[in-house]
Amino acid sequence: ADQCPNTPSGATVDANGCAMEDPPADSDNDGVADEVDVCPNTPAGVTVDAVGCEVSDPSVDRDGDGVIDSNDDCPNTAIGAQVDSTGCEITANGENKGISITNYSLFIILIIVIVGLGFTTLLRRDKFKE
Repeated sequence: ADQCPNTPSGATVDANGCAMEDPPADSDNDGVADEVDVCPNTPAGVTVDAVGCEVSDPSVDRDGDGVIDSNDDCPNTAIGAQVDSTGCEITANGENKGISITNYSLFIILIIVIVGLGFTTLLRRDKFKE
């Protein structure tokens, strides 16, 4: 006798008629398992993306970093990463990975420009002496 009469059609069953693997939970029935569903309360009948969010919803946070996509400068931040207000990952030293020019780099560039200008001025001064 079938001990699991509500097993979904097409599921692989054991000798008792029970599904051999439980399908992952999908509370909002959008086709995306709850464990990866960033939008767990999607309304019925809405088209969703790979993370269970409405395709046309600008208020969604698809990478789950706490910054909605419309304000997120880094929309593919790794799950669990600590981010700043722009949605970009903060490194262990507190710097934002999204910024490539650091204060140190700007300082070095400034020194190079100053030295270059000084050298050019000296060359021009020597040229006028001749």
